[in-house]
Amino acid sequence: MTAMERGHHSFPGPVVRAIAAGTVLFLVAPIAAIAIVSFSASRFLEFPPREYSLRWYANALTDESWRAALLLSFKTAVIVAVLATMIGGLAAYGFVRGRFRGKAALLGIALSPLVVPGIVTAVGMYFVFARFGLIETQAGLVLAHTALALPVALISVASSVSTLERPLEHAARSLGATPFETFRYVTLPLIRPGVAVAALFAFVTSFDEPVVALFIAGTHAETLPKRMWDGIQYEIDPTATAMSTMLVLFAAAVVFVVTWLRREPEGR
Repeated sequence: MTAMERGHHSFPGPVVRAIAAGTVLFLVAPIAAIAIVSFSASRFLEFPPREYSLRWYANALTDESWRAALLLSFKTAVIVAVLATMIGGLAAYGFVRGRFRGKAALLGIALSPLVVPGIVTAVGMYFVFARFGLIETQAGLVLAHTALALPVALISVASSVSTLERPLEHAARSLGATPFETFRYVTLPLIRPGVAVAALFAFVTSFDEPVVALFIAGTHAETLPKRMWDGIQYEIDPTATAMSTMLVLFAAAVVFVVTWLRREPEGR
């Protein structure tokens, strides 16, 4: 092996590791700063803190406005997860298995919330929902977030359906099972991890969504992201940083669960 070949194989290693470490640091540093500030004992946002305390975590969990926003976000996200998974799952099954005219166009429309800027979607929803009296209502918030979470659920379930072995379904039908029984006892158990992942992603999409909530929720249906935005804009205490840290931990837990669910079929 020549010196040039040895250099070609050895030189990129440290460079790649340095780039990877720099990228991770760039992504993690803001989160770490928020986490550090959340333990501050000061009444004001300051970095680094002069003293440390858990007072802002206690405030985030005991203050009525924060608790109400957290409860509303959780209830909305649960409803959105159910609706988006049901609608997106059925749509995914139809798109993967169905053959019909305009399939590509319909799929593009269904996935459009992923590519349309959030502010454009929020403004459009505001004008439409205002005509039906859905502004500042939980129903309007649920409908808006369901529309945003639908493509995420559709992609997740479609991925599971596309890898499903159809001979298993054919065998069930040949043994006398109805289409519904085949779906319930054969198809659904096999795609269950994808359905669970779709529900988790739909839940997180709704729970963490700030832009549409600012337009739709108003003052009578204040979600947690909107409450955090107001806390940063009009307040100066670190309660928002404490809640942000808890949300980061929650998101990390969701990623862990999704990874476990994706690996579950491999271990069977």
